[in-house]
Amino acid sequence: MDHSTEMHKHELYPSKNIQVGTNEVLVEVHGIVCSFCSKGIQNKLSKLPFVDTSKYIDGSKVDIDKQRVIVAIKSDKKANINSIYKSIKSGGYEPVSAYMLSRNKGIIKFNVQGKNEL
Repeated sequence: MDHSTEMHKHELYPSKNIQVGTNEVLVEVHGIVCSFCSKGIQNKLSKLPFVDTSKYIDGSKVDIDKQRVIVAIKSDKKANINSIYKSIKSGGYEPVSAYMLSRNKGIIKFNVQGKNEL
């Protein structure tokens, strides 16, 4: 498989206008109000073994206005949604849902318990 072209693939989750790239997890989070909040989230997420810290800021990008976090995932690793949620919760923030690309199902959504909603 050619990862160089797949790395830039983005798909749209139509009901929420959410775009997710390959090797990324997008998390909707309540409670992010400032850059200090975003730095704390980035610091916690960067410690997860599957996060690609060479991308964004320590492996994640926080959009305060949209209350969303994009987490970069190492191409040879699998994201663990529950670990992402646990890291975010440990900082005092509330993950609501997560989205990621599936090779054959498009964008899949995970609920607050980390369960796939398909």
